[in-house]
Amino acid sequence: QALYEDGDAAMIANIGNLVETMTSDEFNDRTGRRPSGIFAHNTQTMHAHTVYAASPKGTYGMLGRIVDSLTGKSYEDMAEPYRANSYSLAGTTKILDGETHAETLSPTDGNIKFLMSDELGEYVENMTHHESHSYMAETYTSLFDQSAERSAELSAVLDHTETMTEFARDTNTNRAFHQASRIIKAHNELESERDVFYVSLGSFDHHTNLPAGLTSKLSEMDDALGAFVAEMKAQGMWDNVTIVTASEFGRTLDGNGFGSDHGWGGNHMVLGGSVKGGQIKGEYPTDLSEDTGVLNIGRGRIIPTTSWEAVWNPVAQWFGVDEADMDNVLPARADFASNLFSKDELFEV
Repeated sequence: QALYEDGDAAMIANIGNLVETMTSDEFNDRTGRRPSGIFAHNTQTMHAHTVYAASPKGTYGMLGRIVDSLTGKSYEDMAEPYRANSYSLAGTTKILDGETHAETLSPTDGNIKFLMSDELGEYVENMTHHESHSYMAETYTSLFDQSAERSAELSAVLDHTETMTEFARDTNTNRAFHQASRIIKAHNELESERDVFYVSLGSFDHHTNLPAGLTSKLSEMDDALGAFVAEMKAQGMWDNVTIVTASEFGRTLDGNGFGSDHGWGGNHMVLGGSVKGGQIKGEYPTDLSEDTGVLNIGRGRIIPTTSWEAVWNPVAQWFGVDEADMDNVLPARADFASNLFSKDELFEV
């Protein structure tokens, strides 16, 4: 709330995975194209990570495509490629999937070191330096070498890098934002011009115990974001940071007696020092009823009126993706041309 009032947070109303916009009638009579596996955690998470609901398995992740474009790996016409890196604080994740290798960091320990590198380094080199006729074997050894080299580099830098703000580190989310803050502080030493981070906070699936469970989760998120924002301001980096919240789907508006069930459209936030905050983008439904509303498909499951393409379009532009490569970074961009937000709408430029 404080960030919204300060003009550093924008709300995104009724956003979700879409193949095309539709009404409840088009959903019910199946004339509208819907995302596959609708209301299922696994498929809708995949859609949210790829931002290509029409073909989720045939593409890299959203952030992976952005980084690949910025580095010139997928966009050879990039005049001045950026030095960019990807970091996950939540294990291997689809959203970072791309040609650029993503580093996996531990929220508790930060960089995961290659233990006993001094003792085993020579043996590992002997095992990995031989060329193989197997594409998979060559890929594996190449990634292993890159990971070991990058691990040593990160360790050398992070061992003497600490934040300017005290993080409680009492939750995994707080610890994850602490590690991201250390990487950002060390970006000059790591020679990085663009970094992306993935932080995950789960257990919002409140089929039961909704009031207490939601209060606990929102408090955890608020505490972690508060410390992170304070650190970014202390580093003088807040204007260079954008945070996008995302989820696989929203929840039903009616209860099941103990909580809520899987829905569709939900509400999210974009935060940052350069964000044109204090505004709500997208539109809330004007009629939530199932009888007369055009978006309620039953039990308060609301069809999204804003696609994820609408948000990632200005974020990618702000981050530096060349306009000529935007349709590759967002494969379904043309399908939502009238639905997209522009960089000028969401950012102070």
